[in-house]
Amino acid sequence: MQFEGQKPNQYTLGSVLRVCSNFALLLGGEQIHGYAVKTQFDLDIYVVTGLVDMYAKCKCILEAEHLFEMMPNRKNHVLWTTMVTGYSQNGNGHRAIECFRDMRAEGIESNQFTFPSILTACASVSARGFGAQVHRLHSPEWI
Repeated sequence: MQFEGQKPNQYTLGSVLRVCSNFALLLGGEQIHGYAVKTQFDLDIYVVTGLVDMYAKCKCILEAEHLFEMMPNRKNHVLWTTMVTGYSQNGNGHRAIECFRDMRAEGIESNQFTFPSILTACASVSARGFGAQVHRLHSPEWI
């Protein structure tokens, strides 16, 4: 693409980051991250969400968390769900629950994609009471 004089946009970077996430290609993801910074796509919600997902799936949860925290406008349920899922998949159920609570406190609605991740986190830390609350919150909508 670049050899032909075309410059990647935020959607191209997000798509490439999805590949890096799916195959846990940390080095490739880090290179895309560097390119995003260089081209000022590092604050684009689509790119940041892809980076958070990639770092979380590559077991670099602290880097994912740093990017999430540095995002100036986090009013996006996909970004929040990605972070909740990242914590849950990395065995940090308590932090996933805390992130979910912060998400709700910020007025961000959870959805059918948030639901399995937060319930998995609840199960992993034996938070049955909170898991039941989440289940009641979402059951009528998605079941």
